[in-house]
Amino acid sequence: MYTDFNKIVLDFQLQEHERFIFKFVSLYKSIDEDRDGIIDEEQFRQMVYQMNVLDRPQHPGEQDGMLKIVDPHNNKKMTFSEIMHLFLNHMVD
Repeated sequence: MYTDFNKIVLDFQLQEHERFIFKFVSLYKSIDEDRDGIIDEEQFRQMVYQMNVLDRPQHPGEQDGMLKIVDPHNNKKMTFSEIMHLFLNHMVD
């Protein structure tokens, strides 16, 4: 009986998580045109702008700060999970 309850709770949490990130996943897929799971700096800037993440999205200094966090080695490539982690932390702040 506990295992059934546990499964119900975990399934519910998974469904809520998928619903929470659905728009992000859709936008990421539309920006990642070659579907390799990696986006470059220009695509990242486009994503930040489209998501309206910053108070002043046209301000490049704020985007540069986010880039330094998500791409600390400046290799100009970012993965889905790196960006998701950045945005979740940005939302919590």
